Amino acid sequence: KVLKYLNAKKKGILVSTKTGQSNLKEALRLRKEIKDSYIFIDNTFNLSSLEDFSDIDIWINNLFMNNVNSFGISLMKIITDIFSPTSLSIISLGFIIYFIIKSKWRMAIISFLSIGGGLFIGAFIKEIVMRARPLNALIFETDFSFPSGHAIMVTVFFTLFIYFISPRIKELYKREVLILISILFIIITCVSRLYLGVHWFSDVVAGSAFGLFWTTLI
Repeated sequence: KVLKYLNAKKKGILVSTKTGQSNLKEALRLRKEIKDSYIFIDNTFNLSSLEDFSDIDIWINNLFMNNVNSFGISLMKIITDIFSPTSLSIISLGFIIYFIIKSKWRMAIISFLSIGGGLFIGAFIKEIVMRARPLNALIFETDFSFPSGHAIMVTVFFTLFIYFISPRIKELYKREVLILISILFIIITCVSRLYLGVHWFSDVVAGSAFGLFWTTLI
């Protein structure tokens, strides 16, 4: 496929007009560097009409987009709002304040560094990578795609939750249920981002991996 692209006489550059996805300046720069290239601008591109790339990101994006329905969209919007970085940050702030009041300084510091660091570093990486979101997103997002902020925050939040709560539970099966439910929340949050078409599969995988790494490091 790479050779096919390199040997093509004419090449197309797709530019979405959706908020957070439009990058006309970059397209114009590429057009100067790529001979015989054309810019196509539209609000929505039907990826199924393009070449069927074997890339797993494209495959999973198409898989979800070809199976969406109104109920699923409504449900996934609720999930993505409940476990959004903003919602989880507010809840985490409440816990941090509680830890400070109870003089649980170690737990307060770990929570602050994990949540705050995850938010900051995630946003920083987005600006460095500058990866565009899928063109067929069902909701509007204003920032870049990689890594997924939702995946980072939900992974950090529930990793901390397991770390703080699990040692206090004596029964093994109850600890296992707690861990299982926490992992389930992480998974459904990542799935909601894929279902709504606002992230590539690699975005949420990288986000969860970074969230787990960062929290473990702290």
